[in-house]
Amino acid sequence: MGLLAHTFSAFSSSGCRLEIQLENYKMKQLYFARYLGGEFHYMDTIQRNEDGLFIKRDTQPLEAGIYTVVLKPKRNAIQVLVDHNNQHWQLMANADSIQADKIQFEGSALNTAFYDYLVNLSDKRKAINELYTKLAQSEGKVKKKLQKYIDKKQKEL
Repeated sequence: MGLLAHTFSAFSSSGCRLEIQLENYKMKQLYFARYLGGEFHYMDTIQRNEDGLFIKRDTQPLEAGIYTVVLKPKRNAIQVLVDHNNQHWQLMANADSIQADKIQFEGSALNTAFYDYLVNLSDKRKAINELYTKLAQSEGKVKKKLQKYIDKKQKEL
């Protein structure tokens, strides 16, 4: 029994195990791809297991980089970051609403920070778009000041 526990522990701390939980996803499989050189490179088809989870598992670790979980049939995508230090985590999302603020990670501070950044960036873009609407309705000095403020906010992005 001790040897079995040790073997499992060794497997769980090496290689990769990415668990994907998708609510409202009816398909039995999804695709896993790597983003490299400006292109997506198909790597794997992951089957739904008996618990309803999709698990990307391998005894060897993945190369660090940007990967994409591609949902069939619409090919909606969820980008994930994989680093050398942590390749054992969970992704939770709702297939009906693939939005950054609805995607969660457990066990991956890197992906949590990445999606927090995406949400923050989206919020800033919405605010700038609202300013552009006001700009279109403005005239004279107000318009010039507003344009200057928008330019400053754009640089912050």
